[in-house]
Amino acid sequence: MGFEYLQNGRSYYQPRAFYINFRDGILDNNGLLIISGIPIFMHEYAHLIQDQNSLYGAIDFIYFLETIQEILRIRDSQGTNTVIALKQLPCSSDIWLMVLEKLKLQSRSWNDWDNRYFWAFDNFNLTEIEINYKSEFIKIPNVTGSFVDNISGKTYIHSIGSVEIKEAYSMAFEQYYRRGNEYNNFSSYEYYAVERILAQLGINDIKSIITICHWALQNHFPAERLAEIYYVLAQQNRSICAHEIYDICRAHAIKNGLQEQINKIESQLTKFIQRQFEYEGSNSPLAASIQWYHDTVVRNLQKLLDPNDYSPIDILDSCTNNINSELERLIKCYPIPQAENHDNSIYSFGTSLLAERSVFLIRSLSSIILKLWNGENKFSCPLYSSCTLEIKCHGCLENIRDNSLTTLSCPYVLALAYMKLIE
Repeated sequence: MGFEYLQNGRSYYQPRAFYINFRDGILDNNGLLIISGIPIFMHEYAHLIQDQNSLYGAIDFIYFLETIQEILRIRDSQGTNTVIALKQLPCSSDIWLMVLEKLKLQSRSWNDWDNRYFWAFDNFNLTEIEINYKSEFIKIPNVTGSFVDNISGKTYIHSIGSVEIKEAYSMAFEQYYRRGNEYNNFSSYEYYAVERILAQLGINDIKSIITICHWALQNHFPAERLAEIYYVLAQQNRSICAHEIYDICRAHAIKNGLQEQINKIESQLTKFIQRQFEYEGSNSPLAASIQWYHDTVVRNLQKLLDPNDYSPIDILDSCTNNINSELERLIKCYPIPQAENHDNSIYSFGTSLLAERSVFLIRSLSSIILKLWNGENKFSCPLYSSCTLEIKCHGCLENIRDNSLTTLSCPYVLALAYMKLIE
């Protein structure tokens, strides 16, 4: 359901958990980047930037916080401490994030592009999907793209969603850091859809692709915003650079209520923080974690309104063929609070202890929620093998299993306590 999951040996970024897992060949045993692994590192790192630098990422995280509350409500309504597979309960449809995840899975094409054809973008088709949620009918934008093979005339209809936009964004970052070297020739649906759409406008440079994807994610429904941007740019009838595209996208977003949307995000996150303080007191670890994300994302979103800011492409513009210098600039703007190496070692880049503990707690909640959703009754700390807390020396996993652990200094134990799995 889009929470903690395995990726069969591939590097991956965990949505809503601000966590990256790297396969072998990306970081060495000291946590230093291996030169040949930089493109893949940047691909996953770009996903982290998306979550901390977009309205879509902020809205998605708010849904995650709401999901925690909904799952607690459902578990309380069961009147038992027995772990039941939430996805099998009729009331599971009351969890909005799960509804969205199901729609996302249903809309994904799951087919590779047929490489025998040259699929050229033809047009968008914008419709609506009507769903029943808590006895209310809600309409959700549904965007598909029509692609035509110029030789055979064969037509392919492909659903466009946040996945396609995020992967196009990350593939552009990956290609940029290959410095002219050929990159992996994925044929999968999500990697090239946006690239083929923009090629129809003559837009094929990396910075312009990143810019358009960056601004498409500044909306509740990124595919709908992508289509809007496409038609706005189509009216230009001229060749324009990435910075001009950035200004056009910014003006379009501001015209469509960007400031009001940022204000709403800030207000919603602040309410979550206040609610947690009221529930736990002034030393609430979960409130501190939400405050960390609030400060990070609001600071980044406010940059969108600055006419002199072109993040993240302005950092790429600073390139002097010194990859280390450029990475330092990126990480200074977008720290990496938790990256796990193939040997289960945990590293952070350019971040603070608060950020590291915040992500430990958020990731723990993500892991637990997935198990509750599937009805698993065995819980294990996702960071146990790399944990350096003193509590580990006292057999914390054994104590968790028999519910006798009383100290709450460990973020994973805190997460278990929040979900009412231990006293």
